[in-house]
Amino acid sequence: MEGNYFITASHDYSASPAQIYSLIGKGKLFQLTGAETVNFIFSENAPFELIFKSGTVRGQFMKIIENEKIILEWDSDGFNREPEKGTKVWVTLLGDEKHTTLALEHREIPTEESALSKKKSWERILEELVK
Repeated sequence: MEGNYFITASHDYSASPAQIYSLIGKGKLFQLTGAETVNFIFSENAPFELIFKSGTVRGQFMKIIENEKIILEWDSDGFNREPEKGTKVWVTLLGDEKHTTLALEHREIPTEESALSKKKSWERILEELVK
């Protein structure tokens, strides 16, 4: 079924928003995807690329607000699915010096199958972000 799907995932951490933001800025979120190659520049309008055995994810950092929000354009090709262009990932950090909730939204996903796969992957990644 084709459509416009939207998934959410969140996780609570015993760390400040600045600490979580730093991990993301250093690439840990991308590394946890399981990509064999990760290329990125953590800067607004800068590109990123994740290369897997079964496909590629490319995009750009559309908006970065230090310690608060990161918005990515997320295009995928491969993974035994039709190419997906223009999906958006919103990462929001809320918290204080000792606690952060990371809320993630992945928007404009074209199929239910892809949305379910992304939800499962994002939940695993968020669980592993701080270990």
